[in-house]
Amino acid sequence: MSKQDSTYQHSQTRALIGVLLFVGFACALGAGAYVDHVNNRSYQQKSRQQVLDELSVIRAQMEGNLYSNLQTVRGIVAAISIEPNISQQRYAQLVEPLFEGNQHLRNIGAAPNMKIKYMYPLEGNKAALGLNLSTHPLQKHTALKAKHTGKMVIAGPVKLVQGGIGIIARIPVFIHESHSPDSSFWGLVSTVIDAESLYIDSGLKNPNANINISIRGKDGLGSKGEVFFGKPETFTNNPVLSNINLPGGQWQLAATPKQGWINTAPDAALVRTIIALVCAVIFGVFFLIIKLIERWQI
Repeated sequence: MSKQDSTYQHSQTRALIGVLLFVGFACALGAGAYVDHVNNRSYQQKSRQQVLDELSVIRAQMEGNLYSNLQTVRGIVAAISIEPNISQQRYAQLVEPLFEGNQHLRNIGAAPNMKIKYMYPLEGNKAALGLNLSTHPLQKHTALKAKHTGKMVIAGPVKLVQGGIGIIARIPVFIHESHSPDSSFWGLVSTVIDAESLYIDSGLKNPNANINISIRGKDGLGSKGEVFFGKPETFTNNPVLSNINLPGGQWQLAATPKQGWINTAPDAALVRTIIALVCAVIFGVFFLIIKLIERWQI
């Protein structure tokens, strides 16, 4: 072999060595980047699951508290449908036991022909007497919806005329005439749940919670309704979402970690150090093998 051919062969060998080193290093680096991505992704998924688990507990508590309060008034609806000309005294006798041990109920009112006539307790709620639900600008929408659909409708949270914030369940009452198979609309029974008490008892204001929660869907409008608890920006910060199903609608809950979403796993530095060491070892082994091949050719 001539000197020129030998020089050319060594040049080709060095070029091949360079390519092999580059390919080996690129493969090791790519594998390391993938491992790092999987590690961070796994941590992100675990973080979202933890937020979902905590949110699910609060959602279940809130839904349970809501429905336990809503069920209390169904007996009143049945009583009025049987006794449509009920007196205020008789009404109070029927409603009073429902408030025993109940911290959420503000009042239960009844509105024949959509005008509030009956109320318990009267103390602190007299301002609501005489209120025409079919014309009140803030309450007529859900009141008329309950009348026209014949189903329970959730209104609010709303500012109450007697003060405070309440969540109102409106239930239509129909009277069945003995001489006719048809029923006629009597009016509405409305129960007011104290919003602040519901939030506290459901864990929404727990200072030890690890998550921020916001709720939207005023009047049961779900994702299309306005935010009535927490900060609106929670819904734009890649939140975990959950729904509370209501009679005739939904509330949507959003939650994020109090410290914000962390995209890098806590052990990322350790994993990356190990990846770097593995890459260095692989690179060293490749380099040693190539050197041996180069010497063998010489």
